[in-house]
Amino acid sequence: MVEYSTDVLVIGSGLAGLRATIEAKKSHVDVILVDKTFLGRGSASIYAGSVGSGVVADEPPGRHEKYLENTFELMVRGGVDPGWDTPYLQNQRLMMTIAVEAIGRQAELRDYGVRDPYTQEWYAQRPLVGRQLIMPLVEYAGSIGVKTLEKTTIFDLIKKGERVIGAVGFNVDTGEFVVIKAKSTVLATGGCARIFKRTHAPYRLTGDGYAMAYRAGASLWEMELSAIDMVGLDEPGLPHTWLNPSSARYKGIFRNAKGEPYFLKYAKDHNLLGPGATQSLDDSQLIRYGIPGFFEMIAMLIHFWTAAMKEIHEGRGDRGCVFLDLTRNTEDEWLKSGGGVQGLNLLRDFDWKHKWVHIQPLILGQIGGIEMDEECRSGVKGLYVAGEAGEGHAMHHANVTGARAGRSAAIDAIFITGEPRLGTEEYAWIEDKKKMLQEIIEREVTPEGNPKEMKRRIGEIMWQYTGPLKNKENLKTALKELEKIRKENLPKLYAKNTRQLRESMEVINMVLVSEAVASSALHRTESRGVHKRIDYPRRDNENWLKNVLVKQKNGKMEVYTKPVELIWSRPGPMEVLEEF
Repeated sequence: MVEYSTDVLVIGSGLAGLRATIEAKKSHVDVILVDKTFLGRGSASIYAGSVGSGVVADEPPGRHEKYLENTFELMVRGGVDPGWDTPYLQNQRLMMTIAVEAIGRQAELRDYGVRDPYTQEWYAQRPLVGRQLIMPLVEYAGSIGVKTLEKTTIFDLIKKGERVIGAVGFNVDTGEFVVIKAKSTVLATGGCARIFKRTHAPYRLTGDGYAMAYRAGASLWEMELSAIDMVGLDEPGLPHTWLNPSSARYKGIFRNAKGEPYFLKYAKDHNLLGPGATQSLDDSQLIRYGIPGFFEMIAMLIHFWTAAMKEIHEGRGDRGCVFLDLTRNTEDEWLKSGGGVQGLNLLRDFDWKHKWVHIQPLILGQIGGIEMDEECRSGVKGLYVAGEAGEGHAMHHANVTGARAGRSAAIDAIFITGEPRLGTEEYAWIEDKKKMLQEIIEREVTPEGNPKEMKRRIGEIMWQYTGPLKNKENLKTALKELEKIRKENLPKLYAKNTRQLRESMEVINMVLVSEAVASSALHRTESRGVHKRIDYPRRDNENWLKNVLVKQKNGKMEVYTKPVELIWSRPGPMEVLEEF
């Protein structure tokens, strides 16, 4: 066993974790940054890349004042980022904080070695631009004296009384059991998109932070909300990933199994056609549907995937998919468009000039997360939250909350005298954790206990029963299937080495987080933004201007609600409530 002691512990090294680390270190406290893979490289941030947003104006701070009110309103009504709607569910104090700070925090990145934080672009599965953002921050953190631990799987938080005082884990390379004592701890562990079969999120995003916070006594907020995109490739021989939103992709036509361009009808039925919409299949989607610009196109994502899932649900799909018809594209259009070459690489040898490609919506990330306030405090003393681990899914959100979490954690640590001390009770708890790992390592290898197979099964359950379109029957089925895994498979969970032990810890967390997602979705009996209930297809402002939360109580998962604080913005009486 190896013991470390620090003022601030940061778990996770994406944009949020790196910002928290740097901000805490600026307060002249000791900081340890831990990641279960290589620093920065296993995060969603390195694939996203851009700190700018379609909500927050991508301009220097001097011109920000004219965008402030509009930015705040867009985030409250539409969500932290366009396309992933969460109407009136967001913490308005937190949204105002992000609206005020986002541009300034973006400019700050120059001080840490990011060469141009204003004009970055993002493309799926192309971590070139993300590297230009994340790796300078990794280097800067090291240059100012931050201690780093790579390939160290943190799997639980140490509590003393009502306060978190550190964490336990193990080093995947050496097998050392690691104990880190800390005056304050920041969870920047990212999301849980890997609980779903259909996702292109990095492999290690399994909801670890959510599970650890839950076990430590924190509440999980709006776990039914996930960010969803439309174009996930689903052809044999092609990567099962996201086809990035280049203009070449936007020339495509969405078709069902009958060959019908179904979105044209959907757009007409739901009054989505803008002024000047040509409705011609020869035009790009922007012109075809009368969409003013790129960011308005992003905001249409929710309608694109909802229409697709309706086609599939109502029997007009093909093996769970719809089609993207790219046959009217020219190769020149691909090569000239942003990310077009990457799109051609993803399509590989597929004959897109003559065949339609199977596509299916997929989960990009988690919007719900650990409940937090605008200072990034969780409901547990000594525990802070940043980025996708908290309430929101967006790079500008991670940039602001990372910096604020680091500052809050550092201030907390400064006012605590002496280093954290582990008593008899804490050491006994640590010994129990060591024994748990040892039992998993020593278990017999059986098909029922295979962690990789359990991950596959969880993904199938969550996509089939709690995917983009939900209903009561399916959500209850998901919970029954997850309970079966908990009772029948988890007691047989095994690991033949420390890498498989990391997989096993992820499985334990995935089961818990999946139960939180399904329970929250079952509880919210309405459709609102990205939360679509077939059995409750309308938004219900009268009864559901509430947040759904889950918390551990007497060893069981309790689901409860809290009214949303409508401090500065509320839905108008004439707002359209029809969802889909």
